[in-house]
Amino acid sequence: MSVLCSRKFYLIIFFSYGLLLLSKPLANANELKEMTEQELSFLTWLPLLSSSLKRLQPDIHCPQNQMTDIQVIKEKDKINSSIGSIDWDLNCQRSNAGQNPSLTLNKSQTTSQLAQLLTFLARLPDTEIMVKSVNLRSARLKKKLSFNVHLNKTKQAVFIRLSNESGQLTVNVDLLKKELHLKTVFKAEKFIQYIKLPEAYFDLIKGSFTFSYSADLKKWEQGQFVLNSSADMTLLAEKMVMKLVGEFNILTGQVSLQKMDLGLTKINYALTNNILLKTPYVKLTLPEPASINLSDGININTLPLHLRIGGGAMQTKMEPLIKSSIRTKTQRFPPLLANIKVHGRTNNLNIDWSLSLINSAIAGSLNYHSKLLTANIKNGQLSAPVLIDGLQSYVPAVQNWSVEKGSINYQLNASYNLQKKTGYVKSSLQGQDIAGQKGTILFDGLTFNSDTDFEIKSANVHIKQGQQQLMVDNLFVGVPIQAMQIDAHNSAGITVIDEFSAHLLGGEVTLENLKIQPQSSSSLKLSGLSLSEIIKYSAYPAITANGLLDGVLPLTLTSKGLNIKKGVIFARAPGGYIKVPQDDVVKKMASTHPTFAFTLRLLSNFQFDTLQGKIGYTADGEIDINAEIHGVNPDVSGVQPVKFNYSHTENMLKLLESLRFSDELTRQIQENY
Repeated sequence: MSVLCSRKFYLIIFFSYGLLLLSKPLANANELKEMTEQELSFLTWLPLLSSSLKRLQPDIHCPQNQMTDIQVIKEKDKINSSIGSIDWDLNCQRSNAGQNPSLTLNKSQTTSQLAQLLTFLARLPDTEIMVKSVNLRSARLKKKLSFNVHLNKTKQAVFIRLSNESGQLTVNVDLLKKELHLKTVFKAEKFIQYIKLPEAYFDLIKGSFTFSYSADLKKWEQGQFVLNSSADMTLLAEKMVMKLVGEFNILTGQVSLQKMDLGLTKINYALTNNILLKTPYVKLTLPEPASINLSDGININTLPLHLRIGGGAMQTKMEPLIKSSIRTKTQRFPPLLANIKVHGRTNNLNIDWSLSLINSAIAGSLNYHSKLLTANIKNGQLSAPVLIDGLQSYVPAVQNWSVEKGSINYQLNASYNLQKKTGYVKSSLQGQDIAGQKGTILFDGLTFNSDTDFEIKSANVHIKQGQQQLMVDNLFVGVPIQAMQIDAHNSAGITVIDEFSAHLLGGEVTLENLKIQPQSSSSLKLSGLSLSEIIKYSAYPAITANGLLDGVLPLTLTSKGLNIKKGVIFARAPGGYIKVPQDDVVKKMASTHPTFAFTLRLLSNFQFDTLQGKIGYTADGEIDINAEIHGVNPDVSGVQPVKFNYSHTENMLKLLESLRFSDELTRQIQENY
């Protein structure tokens, strides 16, 4: 009976010591000293150790922590042990434990304890322990974590394997070389079912992970690790591959990351409810070692990164201003390279970045603090020719643009509350002295300013307000336009042209308060247009004329474009003149059309006091003019008044295009010949 009690006593010591190593490794020097004093006695009894227990409760203060069905068999120089189950509640602590023990380790003390432990393990006989089921419970676990354990101790090494359906962990301690090797392989989608995480992460954390750690136990505080991962990420990308290589110091909690390779292929990710990002690949690498401290949370000292994105497209569901139906806009973007520097803690993270895109560089920063994201793009300047040239292959709107000079300044500030899902973006753009052409349309002295505030609510972005101004010194669209200026604003998603003015055909055209939405209307006012300038761009520029025209053209925006109905023009008093030269062309026309001959004679020196007309215009470019001209020709009719009725219909868009082509052809002939 006394022998049986002694066996049970030492069996309790054996397993209690093992549990001590698992639950409080090397925590207290006095405890280790007490165990060391019992080593010789314990090792003396080991040859006799052969017993069985139905249940063992190492701590009376935590009765739920227990081992069942313990079998210990001594065979020659080897001990074989099997355990049916180990149930352990990690939340349960001893009543005299007091406060949670500090995780801070003392190097010299721990080195001494580790040496004693290795000596103790070396003295143990060959041992094999099989645990059918270890069941762990913790407040940090979503549910009970169960796994089986295989421990095999020989003269040369201690081998431990833990495994379940999610993966496997192996630990190998070389007792001769004093080396530790640890390796774990697990399936993420199986393992995360034990961890308390928001469900949004479940679809992102998938695939297989392999983690290995090695250390020289003579310098136990410093070890090397390698992490490899491969996964199919349905909601983000078709494939994700990652590799991390570095060193970890247990004493200081310092991680030195030597290598990082993260690759995503065939990304198809919804940035918001309306915006879908597509790109063939994303690569994230480490250009130089990173330094991260884990002793008190996560503190990133320095984390430099290189980010490469292989071009792609943004698909945006949008409701156009003119049409009411929802459509998808696809905007391609070129490959980009970003240099990123991360530093700070997880609750106060700072990211500085610079972006190389289409031969231009943009820099900015991002900060995360207490669920608030703030971002800014620093004041910067881009070359307009370089920017437009780089965008040629990606933005259809600028494919036939050619910019000779100019610059674009930019700035952006943004904030987003992750908890409230609200935020704002403030952007500022300025273009200066831009010159070039779009097809056959020429411009120079182009300057613009745009200050826009965006509002973000539940991942939807809306324009809250904005002010825009566009000025162009010279614009040629078939006829020359000078000093054009547009002042506009945005409010509640609606763009309004507050004022439009331009010098056209020797006069001025102005417009006020036009909303860019269907069925909105305003009036284009014409003031002091020169009749001689209008004739210059007519089909027969040899005609000479004099007079100033004013008018009002009511504009209406429709789903198809711009309409003008019942527009009026009229000549200023006292009138003017029209002189059709009696050249060979006119004489031939008179001989061919005898009924038209007298009219041409009247127009050879026609002095008018009244000129008025009605103008209509449709969205497809058709213009309709009906005019009345009252006056005399002193050379033909004397003082007898003459009334002309004139009507003309033409496609204005085609006319301007032909005028631009004619001007471009003349310019090229002059330049080349």
